[in-house]
Amino acid sequence: MIHMESFFASVTSSFEKLGNDFSQAVDKLGSDYNRSANSERRQETARKTGIVSERNTGLTVFPTYVCDLGDKAKVVDLGGNKINTVPEDIRNLTRVQKLNLAANALTEIPQSLCLGMGNLKVLRLEKNGLLKVPLVIGSLVKLEELWLADNKLTQLPPSVSQLQRLRILNLARNELVEHLSRDDDEKDVADAKNFSGVEYLGYCANLTSLTLDGNAGFETLPPSLGGLAKLKTLSCDATSVQSVPKEVFKGCTALTFLSLKRCPVNVNELRLTPGFAEFDARRVQSRNKQIAGNVFSDGDDLLGDNDNKRR
Repeated sequence: MIHMESFFASVTSSFEKLGNDFSQAVDKLGSDYNRSANSERRQETARKTGIVSERNTGLTVFPTYVCDLGDKAKVVDLGGNKINTVPEDIRNLTRVQKLNLAANALTEIPQSLCLGMGNLKVLRLEKNGLLKVPLVIGSLVKLEELWLADNKLTQLPPSVSQLQRLRILNLARNELVEHLSRDDDEKDVADAKNFSGVEYLGYCANLTSLTLDGNAGFETLPPSLGGLAKLKTLSCDATSVQSVPKEVFKGCTALTFLSLKRCPVNVNELRLTPGFAEFDARRVQSRNKQIAGNVFSDGDDLLGDNDNKRR
């Protein structure tokens, strides 16, 4: 039975790697095509297929023809440009399922994007200069992936709690701040400097991956995250997180990967937290399966450097 588990783990790993390689190859082909095809040809292709491919084309403004596609558009890729404004007419793209605006020069996203693009499943906004998330982000009720890494976000709005289909959320390297000394009544103050709004994510029942790496002022994980029974991966590398609430260990019953590298965590104290032992058993079992399938070549576990230095 162990050999069969190892075999299937190896096969699964191979297919995942193949899928990642294929995705990267498609992205490269798309960029190569964009560089070789002129603007008119790209627009013609978009009108015929509903797929907008304008990645890395040197755009400085949002192309007007995109919004004119209306409900004919299915995928819009404008990543890797220098676009600094998204037009209100983006609400016309009612059937788009994937929107990529990563690596541009955006500082804000219009409310109309959330109110009009109700079929959106993947939204990529990483590597911009976003200062805030639209208050009505919760209107994207079909959203499954939200990529917000490498921006300047300080807070999440309450409506993120309405993203019931959200599976992947990446908030790495923003400016989220959550202090251990926060008073309870401050959670109701919209501009509280020590309230990140991450606690609202505790209502995103399908969340499986949450990344908070690089938010230096983030000191504590809200207990509400214990409501994420499907959460498998929680990464807080290079934050100021000092401990993990018992609610997380007890409530996140699918959690197998917790990364606290370069955090001021006392691992010995962490191990005494109620629910840690059960979590630790899951993560060791998961790691062993991955090693058996040749996914890992070493034995590094999810507490990384902290675990090695302090236990």
